[in-house]
Amino acid sequence: MEGPSLDVTIIIPVRDREDELRLCLEGVQANDYPGMEILVVDDGSCDSSAAVAEARGCRVIRLRQPRGPAHARNRGAQEARGEVLIFLDSDVVIPPDAVARALQALSAEEKVCGVSAVYTAATRARGFFSRYLNIKQHFYQVSLPEASGTVYSSFFAVKRDCFHGCGGFDVAVDGAAADDIVLGRRLQAEGCRLVFSRALKVEHLKVVSPLGFLRYNFHHAREWYKATQSHSEMLSEKVAISRRNLINTLLVFLLSLALPAAVAARLLAWDSSLSYSPALLIFAALAVWNLPYLSYIARRLGWLFAF
Repeated sequence: MEGPSLDVTIIIPVRDREDELRLCLEGVQANDYPGMEILVVDDGSCDSSAAVAEARGCRVIRLRQPRGPAHARNRGAQEARGEVLIFLDSDVVIPPDAVARALQALSAEEKVCGVSAVYTAATRARGFFSRYLNIKQHFYQVSLPEASGTVYSSFFAVKRDCFHGCGGFDVAVDGAAADDIVLGRRLQAEGCRLVFSRALKVEHLKVVSPLGFLRYNFHHAREWYKATQSHSEMLSEKVAISRRNLINTLLVFLLSLALPAAVAARLLAWDSSLSYSPALLIFAALAVWNLPYLSYIARRLGWLFAF
């Protein structure tokens, strides 16, 4: 491999996110850490993402065809010069001390080979569903134990030898929904310890529409559950989250059917004495199932936002 060995390589896969990438790179370059390499892997973008990265002095790898985030991350890892790899999503903004904190966590114990960050509760992403998704993810992340065996590839620092030793990200996994779960399983199988640092906080800029919110939850719950069926004992915390997401999505789907049915019954002058009962029961079940989460939201943003 050409060039000197650097301390850290930050690998950022990107596809058609030039605006978010600008903010992401601003945060990365605010980390005044010596020997830091920034490597952007453009996964067949149609916009100016690669040009944005080049304009800020980053190394850029251009892929002609979109191959997915797992392939892009692996390609970046192959080209990286750093002894520590930090995988960072292009819609995530890190604070100026993120790199130093990640390296400190990696060196705290000899067996620790990977460190994930937690999302901040606040985000600049606009829209109710964007904010709701962000604080939902924040809640579940801070609910995990520090040594949970969990990988969040939105920000994940890992020793290079450990990453290559386990085979890297599984490119056969569907999209970005479960590739981090499979990576966590592979690393643990090699005897690596993974930690979740609550002191390492990053901002998620993901913007979602109402339909996108429903699609996101269902897709991630399905892929998480599929990926961990044979390894649930190793990632029980994250499996529990995926099951919760799946049940939430099913309840919301049933509610979306029950409410129009109740309205139709009223409009058609059918016996409406019980028309709203199914919708009310489903809503009550949804509230009870999410009571810890709703209480957390209420404490931070008020009960009006929680509901």
